[in-house]
Amino acid sequence: MAAPFAGDFAAHVAKFQAADEKRIKWMQSVAVQLSAREENYQNTSRDLDIERDARRLKQQEADDWKVKFLELQQLIFKDEYYQAADGGQKAALDIRSQVKEHLNQENPELACLPILIKAFANEDGLSPLLVNGGIIRAPQSLLTFTKDFSQGCESADFVLVGSGKDRADKKINSEFHS
Repeated sequence: MAAPFAGDFAAHVAKFQAADEKRIKWMQSVAVQLSAREENYQNTSRDLDIERDARRLKQQEADDWKVKFLELQQLIFKDEYYQAADGGQKAALDIRSQVKEHLNQENPELACLPILIKAFANEDGLSPLLVNGGIIRAPQSLLTFTKDFSQGCESADFVLVGSGKDRADKKINSEFHS
């Protein structure tokens, strides 16, 4: 009788070993999958950090350019330029001078290049705005300003376009894509 029990025991041990081996293989498979997912997570996390840093850098650059644009906009739209007899000419010369000064500070090797100034405005919108703000007396003063601006220096043009944002946009795009 002892022999059948020993055979049953050996069979039970074999079943347990098979079950344990199956669990070990499953755990090894899970460990490999976890390792792969952890590596994927780490790579994705690094990529997201890089993207976040790049986005922040681009946003900072955009903010810096916006500040520079607003400074330039304030330079050309000073009330005194519109009110002075030679304001358009002074505005063109001042802009050229400011750009040269900026280039001398930021990129001295570019400061020797000629400066081309192109300003575009919606006459139908700007004239009433300047009249209502008390900056100019009559809409024709804007025409005088733009003429003087364009004649202020050989590389400056102030172009009045019709109403609608797209008019100035089309003019600007044609200047840079021609």
